[in-house]
Amino acid sequence: MNIDKMEERLYEHGELHVVVEEHDAVLGDSDDDYIGLRTGNTEFCADCQAIEIDDGRKLHYIDFDSVIYYTPANEFPD
Repeated sequence: MNIDKMEERLYEHGELHVVVEEHDAVLGDSDDDYIGLRTGNTEFCADCQAIEIDDGRKLHYIDFDSVIYYTPANEFPD
């Protein structure tokens, strides 16, 4: 997965929907099939090889290697 391209796409579109391995370990018992990354609540940490997401309640971390795919929010299949 090209994380630099993913970060670039996030800033182009403002929001990405991401599917990761072990989804429940990242978000708990969420009913969502994807994780929403938005500019303003998402940081890409090259040193720790993870994406940090602040949902307003707590920080979530996604290892770069666990990202299966992503797509801009307006292109995500329903």
